[in-house]
Amino acid sequence: MNNKTLEQIEKRKLDKVFVVLYVLELETYIQKGEGINKEKVYIFTECNLKGERRFIKTALANDFKKVSDFYEEFKLMKSKGLEEVIYAVVPNIDNLKKALKLMFMNIEIFENCHNPLNKIGKYFSLKEMRNIEKFIRGIYLSETIRESEINYNNFKECYQSYPFILDMIKDNLDDAKNYYKYNLSLRKAIFAYYYIREFIKSSIVLLHQRDYYISTDEITIRLIPLIQKMEKKMFTTKVLWAEILNFIYKEKQDLIKAFLCCIILINLRGI
Repeated sequence: MNNKTLEQIEKRKLDKVFVVLYVLELETYIQKGEGINKEKVYIFTECNLKGERRFIKTALANDFKKVSDFYEEFKLMKSKGLEEVIYAVVPNIDNLKKALKLMFMNIEIFENCHNPLNKIGKYFSLKEMRNIEKFIRGIYLSETIRESEINYNNFKECYQSYPFILDMIKDNLDDAKNYYKYNLSLRKAIFAYYYIREFIKSSIVLLHQRDYYISTDEITIRLIPLIQKMEKKMFTTKVLWAEILNFIYKEKQDLIKAFLCCIILINLRGI
């Protein structure tokens, strides 16, 4: 929880493969010169082939205006050892998606299923948002696409008196059906619904302990207790992770076979 710990985070090598790259958004107050303004911050985290969670970095959204800004960021990640990203869960930012496609040609990109909740959160009470959250979760993470459609229709019927709300998130919810080509275990792993929700909530609590920040280093230092807690846990149970890897292996065998072999060799050497 000090600069030495921050230095260790910044200098460590990245995993060769990110099974999932997460780009999360939150807001905090940043001082620039004599002014203090509320700004968006990106938090980059990932899940590797061993099912381990890893923090990558924080960055100010205002530093990413163009596709090339994101591209340079991913180029920097490659210089630290990253070779491939299989899936990415991101906000609805076209420049970010374009940069990911340019850098990682085989990547599959998912929009964060919290995106629709973030769009409409300011229009409802916390109690009502918990009810809406159940509908959204059911739309993205039902067992079958039929169950997802039932949740979607029930949501539209329940909130038909708020047509502007339905229009705001229509594209997000219509897009959800495209994810049902993946089995439920993989969708749960990729979207990491509860992990993202709790990480964002805990981040906001920690960041509110100060009135403002001068740099992203200060933000990262403030988040270190959460980062340490996150990185101690596997992404899911070992049995479920084996099932998920088996599915990915069938779909992308040529892409990840060499990396899986490397992990097996490393583990054997450690025995």
